[in-house]
Amino acid sequence: MINLLLPVDQQKLRADYRRRWFVVSGFLTLGWLLIVFIIAASLYWFVRFRRADAETALAAIKTDRVAAAIKEQAAAIKEADVLTKSLRVDPLTISPSSVIRRLLDRRGSVTVSEIAYVVPPDGPPALKLAGKSQTRQEFLVYLEALRSDPELVTVDSPVKNLIQEKNFTFTLGITIKSPAPPK
Repeated sequence: MINLLLPVDQQKLRADYRRRWFVVSGFLTLGWLLIVFIIAASLYWFVRFRRADAETALAAIKTDRVAAAIKEQAAAIKEADVLTKSLRVDPLTISPSSVIRRLLDRRGSVTVSEIAYVVPPDGPPALKLAGKSQTRQEFLVYLEALRSDPELVTVDSPVKNLIQEKNFTFTLGITIKSPAPPK
């Protein structure tokens, strides 16, 4: 049918067709853009609100973790305090190192090979001492020096320590003076 029109009218018709096609495609594009904008805007607001909820939840989790960490550290500090209380030296107690030092200073030619410090829960502190002596006389001098020490309550020597005359090993049980109870 377009072929029946004059060439000038055909050009006008084609121009009008192109114009209508551009207008319709423009409206369709505008409609699609409007739909995309509405969807994007709704997604933006949805994500924004979800992000705020997520940040609130994250802050709550961080607060809980910090509170739990503080509780753990407080428990560790409390436990360390309990442990260090047992390490504190009571000013009224006798230092085991000073007693051991006196034992070693008075030994003369006696060789001390082992010292064990024992603190029973219901009794005074004690020392178990083992060593070697060249002669019985040297051992008896050492034993008398220990018995004359005012910080030692008892010095127990088994009879087997006195049987041999030369080059013998010995063991001693020593009870240390307990500190006076606080008033």
